[in-house]
Amino acid sequence: MSNIKITYWRNEEGKIQCPGDSCPAKCDNNCPIWLNQKGSELLKLQDYLHAIQYFKQAVAICSFYIDALNNMGIAYRHLGKYDEAKKCHMKALVRDVCCKKTLYELEYTCRCLKDFGNAQRFQNMLVEICIEEERERLEKFRRNYRVK
Repeated sequence: MSNIKITYWRNEEGKIQCPGDSCPAKCDNNCPIWLNQKGSELLKLQDYLHAIQYFKQAVAICSFYIDALNNMGIAYRHLGKYDEAKKCHMKALVRDVCCKKTLYELEYTCRCLKDFGNAQRFQNMLVEICIEEERERLEKFRRNYRVK
């Protein structure tokens, strides 16, 4: 698979986003966004095995697709395959250590595995990120409104 095609699905921040009409790929099995959406629909319908197939295809095309990795982990967790779920979430975490959804899902999955030490660690990481985001939001507010 050519890496050139993958760049079409990235926005300026490097996140996966549909490029709309400017995308040369069709919205079908060649598009990781479409595959993730189809998998998400099946996830809502509790068809976890078929959802996982779509998420795997999305990740095969775009290995750094955090949403597809997290969604696949959720599907595995619903099937009781907690080790597989944790692997998916850990792959997502490697790609973005500040992804709140990934940290939340890892905490939840570790609790399912009765790995309370790691569950607490991921919860602490999540809390730190939320605190930092709130600090940044307040600082931006102070700068914009010149509050001391």
